[in-house]
Amino acid sequence: MKKLKPYLITSGIILGILAIIFIVKGIFPFGKQSLIWGDMHDQITAFYYHFYDFVYNKGSLLYDFRIGGGISFIGILAYYIISPFSLLVLLVPREYIYLMVSVIIAFKILTCAITCLYFIRTFFKKVPTMISVMLAILYAFSGYGLVMYQITPWIDSMYMLPLILVGLKKVLDLEKPTFYIVTLTFSLIFSFYTTAMSVLFIFFASIFYLVIYKEKKERKKAATALGLSTVLSIIMSSFIVIPAYMQINESSRIGFKLSTLLNSRLGPITDKIGLLLFGGLIYVAILLLLKDFKNHKKFLKFYLPVLLIVTIPFIVEPINKVWHFGSYAFFPCRFGYITILMFIMGAAYYFNNTEVFDKKDYKYGKYLSIFYTFFVSMVVLFISYKFSDKFQTTIHKLSLSYNSKLVILLMIMLVLVMAVIYLILRYNKKINKLSITLIFIVSLVHVVSTTYLYLGMHKYNPKLSKEYEILLAENKDNKNDIYRVKSIVYPDNTITNSGLINNYSNIDEFSSLTNKNALETYKKLGFGSQWVLTYSRGSTLFMDAIMGNKYISSDKSDNIDFYSLTNTYKDIYFYKNNNPISFGFFINDNDTIFD
Repeated sequence: MKKLKPYLITSGIILGILAIIFIVKGIFPFGKQSLIWGDMHDQITAFYYHFYDFVYNKGSLLYDFRIGGGISFIGILAYYIISPFSLLVLLVPREYIYLMVSVIIAFKILTCAITCLYFIRTFFKKVPTMISVMLAILYAFSGYGLVMYQITPWIDSMYMLPLILVGLKKVLDLEKPTFYIVTLTFSLIFSFYTTAMSVLFIFFASIFYLVIYKEKKERKKAATALGLSTVLSIIMSSFIVIPAYMQINESSRIGFKLSTLLNSRLGPITDKIGLLLFGGLIYVAILLLLKDFKNHKKFLKFYLPVLLIVTIPFIVEPINKVWHFGSYAFFPCRFGYITILMFIMGAAYYFNNTEVFDKKDYKYGKYLSIFYTFFVSMVVLFISYKFSDKFQTTIHKLSLSYNSKLVILLMIMLVLVMAVIYLILRYNKKINKLSITLIFIVSLVHVVSTTYLYLGMHKYNPKLSKEYEILLAENKDNKNDIYRVKSIVYPDNTITNSGLINNYSNIDEFSSLTNKNALETYKKLGFGSQWVLTYSRGSTLFMDAIMGNKYISSDKSDNIDFYSLTNTYKDIYFYKNNNPISFGFFINDNDTIFD
């Protein structure tokens, strides 16, 4: 029970923070709002509907005809949905899926904290319990976790990495590789894209570990064991990795261009640095560790090069793009969970190996510590409350660069928290209950404040939820119609993959696996398309007939030529083509359409 206590405390605090955020913002199950926004809103949540329909015998796992004229679902399943937490959507009625995704996110955040705590307590057993608990909380609610949670599979890599590193050390120490093989295999299955970055990190970290900590005769054996174990994990996960990779290879995503990579300079520096402006306790501990370099020389010879490998890309954009295999769109530093965990490793090491912080005895130090803790906590809470709407407006645009002043506010909060933690440590010769309590309080206030700013777009939630309600209302009137719906709704007022939700087929599709040939074909037919999105907007009445676009959904009530209004779903108007529409058409091998 004593061993479980830190995990129970961590779980209780994480669930408490989430409960506060969920209640304040009216998020399910405490209201009818959702954490969904960004890519999770535009594309990913719709895939949960397909997964749900497949399990309940209403769809195919292999293929789906409801979006993009038909797509292979194997790659999408592998890229977005394969996670044990995805099963949670099966526990609720279909109309609650977009709400249940918030619960999935909550459980993934909780799991990040639990696995990080396991990592800390495995390698750094002397860290005071509440410090290790706080470090685990800081990992779960890090800048990476709060920004990237909208791409739900990336968080699977985040909670698996601490477990992989526990297994990695066993392999490098020539112990049984079973734990490493199992955790890496599952991580590749859950999220092969970001786990590929974990594998890249493992390669670099292992080199430094073997050079610093192992004799020459052991290095070859350890390297061989690591290589074989990693290859075995890749082979065991290949039933997911290979089909997904093949589908991505045919997608319209930006390819690798050496000139673009070399000329990218600093890239979106605001967003990259913004991911690191959380967790003051971590940075104070690392600064104190560096200050005491002489006493920790061996560890730092291993730690600093590894830390630099995952930190330099935040500044040097070409290296950042190498981590992303040549290119990325939005969301830089997708490997950032590795960087955060490395910072936490350094902090945990410091608290594990340091008991005396200062030889001086400060008069009134206890009272000053309490005052500073209270003062900084109030300032941090005030900033998060006062500027929450501005943060929401900016974050909703997927980039802090739209309002760089907010980055300064995040820096101010971080620096204030770091300052008070440093002073608390200075005013106490040894770490004691009071210093731990004060550090915990100010860190917790910082966590709650930043979590309130980032977790859930409360300013936009009603609008986002309304879009799902409209599509689900349309679904009730759909009698398995084989025809397509053409959406001429303003782009920001609809979900691109709507067909998976309302069960009407359409050409609209948005995923990282959108087929390049399909996208180019729709362009030739006159329909809208860009990057990895295809739209049913545009084209001609004749081509609508060819493609079976029998219906139109619109957010305008104007008369539309050749169409008549058949139904209204809140602010969306549903029209039906008055002319006969074909069921399909035949193409022979020698037809000129292939030209």
